[in-house]
Amino acid sequence: MTPRAFLPAISLTLLLGAGCPDDFAPESFEECNEELQELISAELYGPSAGMLHRHRSDETIPDKPGLWRLDRARELPVAHIALLEPERLPEVRAFNTYNDLFGGLWNDYDAQAYEMTLMPEDVRVACAGRYWGVSLKIYGTQEDALDRERTAADLILIDYTPFVEKYRRCKEQP
Repeated sequence: MTPRAFLPAISLTLLLGAGCPDDFAPESFEECNEELQELISAELYGPSAGMLHRHRSDETIPDKPGLWRLDRARELPVAHIALLEPERLPEVRAFNTYNDLFGGLWNDYDAQAYEMTLMPEDVRVACAGRYWGVSLKIYGTQEDALDRERTAADLILIDYTPFVEKYRRCKEQP
């Protein structure tokens, strides 16, 4: 008898919790700045779109600027765009250079061994008609142990557009 008493409470909880999660609401994505807009448009939709600049299969740090890795096998496509500096930059200067370039998306960084990650790791922006998760990893700063002549950055773009569209369809349903 007791399990039947809980059935209406469980059903009500499931019905109320069946709403559309706001994780991918378009309003939760901030507009990207002009530099990021131009970079995404040029590398992913321009004349050389999809042309990878990666040469070795074991490469984990880019050595040439531009789109260097593209993973479409995942549920959400992930693109990696390399940005290179003419010299090795100190950590603070590298952070400020890229943070300023992309409109102040990040507020801190975490340097571990040879990799510097800008924080928060998943910044969400609306850019080039799509919705992106953006993160940035920097390699070859003056303070790290990596033997590089130049600082390199890996701009990682996750295309959240399918999830945003799914959210919109969910909200349109009665």
